Amino acid sequence: MSTENYLVPTRAIVTTSLQVHENRGTRLSIQLIAKALEAEWKKNRIPFSLLSFQAGRTNSFQEKGIHYVCFGRLVITLLPHNYLDDEHRLEMYDLLERLRYPVGMLLAFGGRRLLAERIFAPDHTSPVTNRQTSYGRMMQKTGR
Repeated sequence: MSTENYLVPTRAIVTTSLQVHENRGTRLSIQLIAKALEAEWKKNRIPFSLLSFQAGRTNSFQEKGIHYVCFGRLVITLLPHNYLDDEHRLEMYDLLERLRYPVGMLLAFGGRRLLAERIFAPDHTSPVTNRQTSYGRMMQKTGR
């Protein structure tokens, strides 16, 4: 599947994430946000499964975040932070490489605005650059 085919699924993930972030706020734990997001995905018929790791073979990134596979090949990581940094990106690259999945998304729910970033595996090229986007109340005002 080409990287252009991931635009619609990633938009669906961001849209449902925005709904959860705006309706639930940032006061919830990442586990409760994950449950709310799962309910939104079910309601919107977005296929997902929880990604689990072997005991004893996890790192701090895998322990802090909650990881899903959506649409069969899109890795989603929910983080409780109000930032996304290079460590998160490197860990996602590593995860994509090990799982041999082409695209991942980092979603940070810890701040006033939802932070979302699409990450392509190192062996996949895309005309769309990886970029971090900040979503929040301004998105409702502009009608997006």
